[in-house]
Amino acid sequence: MSTSTTPSPVSTGAGGTTFEHKVQTEFVCLMISGGKARIERFEDGYLIDNISFQARYRNVETDDMVVTFKPKNGITSRIFAQMKLKIRLTNNTLFNEVIKGFWGDYNNVAVFNKVNDVFAIIMGEPTSMDIYNNTTYLLDRARRCIDHVDFLQKVTAYNNMTELFNTFKNAVEEAKGSSVSDQELWGFLKGVYVISYDYNSDVSRDKRNIIQFLDTAKRRVQGLESASSVWNNLLARVIDDNFKAGVINSDFVFEKYPSLIEWFDPNLTEINPIKHAIDKYKIGMEETILSETSNIDEGIKTLLIQSMEEVYTKLVSIDLDSIKKFLKMYQHPRGSDSNISYDGVGELYELLTYINCKIKNWSIQSYDIANLQLIEEGKSGWLQLIYSMRKNTFPMIIMDLGINLYEKTPYKNYFDHRWIIENANTDLDNENLCEICGIGYDFPFSKILIDYGKVRKIGVFDDVPKDENSYLDLGSIKICCAKCIRKLRESENVQILQDSLRGVLIGD
Repeated sequence: MSTSTTPSPVSTGAGGTTFEHKVQTEFVCLMISGGKARIERFEDGYLIDNISFQARYRNVETDDMVVTFKPKNGITSRIFAQMKLKIRLTNNTLFNEVIKGFWGDYNNVAVFNKVNDVFAIIMGEPTSMDIYNNTTYLLDRARRCIDHVDFLQKVTAYNNMTELFNTFKNAVEEAKGSSVSDQELWGFLKGVYVISYDYNSDVSRDKRNIIQFLDTAKRRVQGLESASSVWNNLLARVIDDNFKAGVINSDFVFEKYPSLIEWFDPNLTEINPIKHAIDKYKIGMEETILSETSNIDEGIKTLLIQSMEEVYTKLVSIDLDSIKKFLKMYQHPRGSDSNISYDGVGELYELLTYINCKIKNWSIQSYDIANLQLIEEGKSGWLQLIYSMRKNTFPMIIMDLGINLYEKTPYKNYFDHRWIIENANTDLDNENLCEICGIGYDFPFSKILIDYGKVRKIGVFDDVPKDENSYLDLGSIKICCAKCIRKLRESENVQILQDSLRGVLIGD
C-alpha cells in the first residue's frame, strides 16, 4: 500500500462521506473476492488489481476513486469514479463540475486511455427515477451505436433523450470553453456510466447484499468472524486510507486481515454463476418496481422488494449441483449435464419473487413432471416452471415435452400440475395457450396433437387405451405465461395480489 504527503481529503474539501466510504468498501470486497463491478463491459474476465482513493496528487481530476483492473490480454483498464450522494442529472453546478473533471481527464493522455478506461458517476438514490433511467439509457445507447450519426438519430427519435443529451452537451461545452462537435461528444459519452447505490439508506439493500456475500464466504470455510465484523473492519481501513490518499490492493488487505485469505483465496473460491446472473438481472427488476411511472401500489412495492431479498438469499445459498439438476428440467429444450447454460436464471429469480409474495415455503426440484414444490398450511403442491431457450411457441413446447414425458411415464397424466412458461412466443392468438391471457383454459392435449401436430395419430401414442385413440387419458394442459404472473403487480393492493397469486398457483 502506498501513501502520499498530500494533505488529507478533508483539508482539501474532498472529505469522504459515509456514503463514499461504503461504496469504496464494496469495491474492496469485490477486489479481494474476485467479484465483478456493476459495469457490463467489466463483468467477464476482469479482476480488480488495486483501488486508489483521493488521487488528486496523481494529477487526476476525477479523484474520489480510481479502480484499476488486472491486465486482460495485455491491456489495463480503469474506472475513474466521482461519488456524489446527492446529485441531480440536470443542468446544475454540481453536475457540471463532475463533467468538467471527466472532460479534463478525458483529454489528458497521461491519465486517461479513451479506448480502455471509463468514467462513473456514483450517486445515492435518485431523486427522479425517470431521469436516472433515461440517463442510463442514453449513455448505453451511445455505446451501442456504430457512429455519432447513428447516435444522433436515436436521440432525436426519443423525446426523453433530447433534453438529457443537451444537458451533457452544455456541460461539456462549459468544460471545454467552446463548442463541441457531435463526434467528440459521442466519443466522450460512450465512456460515461451512472450507477446508483442506496448506502445512504438506513435499510440499505446494497449493504445487505454485500454482507450476505461475505457471510456465504464465511460459511464455506466455517470462519469465526462475522460478516458484519469483516465489513466494519474493511470500512475502517478504507476510511483511514482515504484520509491518507492511499492505494489498496488485495495483498495489503490480507496482510492486515490474514483470516480473510482463506475466505477469498482465488484458488479456493469459485464464482457463483447463479449469483452473477441474478446480480445482473435484479438491477433492472428493482428499477422497474420502484419507478415513479410504474403506478404500483406502495404496499405491493414494499412486498416485492422484501420478497426479492428473501428469494435472493435462498437461491444463492443452494448448492450448485442442485441448481444444475433443476436447470435441466427448467430449460427447454432439455439439455445434458455437459451443456449447462445459465440462461433464464434471472427470469427464474423474478418469477420466484412473485411466488414468494404468497408462498414462502417453496423448493426447487428436478423431477420430470414438476420442478417446484410449494407447501402452504401443511399441504403440498407442485408446478412445472419452463424457460424457452429458443423462444418457441406454447404448442411447440408442449408437443416436445409431451412426447418426451410420455415415453418415460406412459399412461400418466403429466399435465396434472400447472406449467408456468417464460420467454415463449405468443405473437399469434391461436398459439397462446395461457389460461389467463390466451385460449388455454381446460385445453386437452389431444387438441394439441390434432390442431398443431397436423395428424390424427402420432406413433408414440398409438397404444393409448381409448376408443379411436382419442388420447383423453393424456389429460388437459394447465398453463400460465410468466408475463401474467408479473402483471399481478398492477393489483390494487397486497391482498388482491396474494389472492390472485393463490388462484394461479394453487387454484380456486
